[in-house]
Amino acid sequence: MQTCGCGKEKTDTTGSLLSLLIALVFLVTRNDNETQLRFISLKLLHLHDILTLYNNPSNASLIPMQSRISTRAATPRRVEQIRIYIDNSNVWIQGQRTSAEKRGLPEKLDPTWRFDAGKLKNVLTQNCGLPADEDVQAIVDLYGSTPHEIDATWRAIESCDVRVHTFERSSWTKREKKSTLKSSRPRTFIIVSGDKDLIRAVLRIAKREFQVHVWSWRNGISAAYTQPKEECRHLMMDRELIEVHFLDDFMDKFSFHEEVFDPKKSAIPDNSIVILEPSINRDIINQVLENLRISYRLHHLQRRGVSEKDLVIILICELDHETHTEIFQDMREELKRYNLRAMTYFEYNNSASRPQNPKGKFITPNPFDPLRKANGIDSKSGQDNDGFTPVNNGRKKQNKRLKAEQKLVYNRCVWRLYCSEGTRCKYGHTIEETATFEACGTRKAKRYKFCSNGKDCFKKTCNYAHKWDELLCPTCDKTGPT
Repeated sequence: MQTCGCGKEKTDTTGSLLSLLIALVFLVTRNDNETQLRFISLKLLHLHDILTLYNNPSNASLIPMQSRISTRAATPRRVEQIRIYIDNSNVWIQGQRTSAEKRGLPEKLDPTWRFDAGKLKNVLTQNCGLPADEDVQAIVDLYGSTPHEIDATWRAIESCDVRVHTFERSSWTKREKKSTLKSSRPRTFIIVSGDKDLIRAVLRIAKREFQVHVWSWRNGISAAYTQPKEECRHLMMDRELIEVHFLDDFMDKFSFHEEVFDPKKSAIPDNSIVILEPSINRDIINQVLENLRISYRLHHLQRRGVSEKDLVIILICELDHETHTEIFQDMREELKRYNLRAMTYFEYNNSASRPQNPKGKFITPNPFDPLRKANGIDSKSGQDNDGFTPVNNGRKKQNKRLKAEQKLVYNRCVWRLYCSEGTRCKYGHTIEETATFEACGTRKAKRYKFCSNGKDCFKKTCNYAHKWDELLCPTCDKTGPT
């Protein structure tokens, strides 16, 4: 102990801290689990408790823990990897067929039917028999013909925390672009297709003790699943490794109908039905649309000088003129009873109450149109843009490049079967030539021009011609003078 100027004793701080440090190191290195648990708590023990443990570690149970939070690491949730294979043509076409049957439409396919890929993924993963304490990592592959909204579809899948990798095919090479994937080995496979062609793959997976869930529409499932043979029946009934599910039972959870018409993609047909000022009685219009057992899409048009938008009903199924006229007349008479006016789009576009443009066509503003250069007086500064910056230069360059590449495709490659680029060639090749490239690869043309070495050439290994009879024309695939 040391004495200060006033005669009071003061503690040797350095000695106390050193003793405390030795005690801490000792407690950590002691092979006493209970002592270590209490010491590694989230809040430090008091100095008195640490000294008590140092003197007699067996008294650890008598010291109250300052934190009730367990110091033991939380048990991590198990992550189950699922591989999902989707036959797009099976889901798309059979889904439209099922929707048409469900809605009682006269046509075989419902062109307004769509499916939400993210919700479909949830239906597939939530009904594959996984325990509740397991997280799911789904890896999705799409095979077959792809819809034109494929980018939006994959964005919907990726927004649901699904790892997606597709095998895109080149329009010329027909080869799949390779993609690498490092992950754990999956235990569960989901195949969304009822085609018979996939039964062999299903059996091979099940024989390796993996669980296989086959999803299909009832109108598109093969008899190989509904009336399985002995091998498949054994894996389905006895081993329970193959399980069949029907998308029809969950159709309302992942599908919807696209009933909005996009005039940017296609023009409005003249025989479409236009209802003026539909907000007068919306309930009647909804009832009329519900009774309309034909596929349709809706669009709204704004008349000049009128605050309310008019409703356009575009029938998107193929109908003869008499049937179309009968539907229009029945709808007009039904709406007339409730003081609602209806006319064809042709009448609407040429009506006297509607202002016309010089060409007699309906003008819809397009906010995405590029800025046009104004015709006026030249600026005094010598600049032609009058202070405005053109914003469509990039689009012009892109269109020019695409047109140039398309022009090359329509031009036949002069090298034909001897093209060194093969399936990567920008010029056009026939189906036979492309098939040869895919099966045999490329081959280099030999002796298509004369050798320049003259008498010094070693003719046996030379790749160039020395006589007219040896000269090869790659375009004609013939030798000799032409």
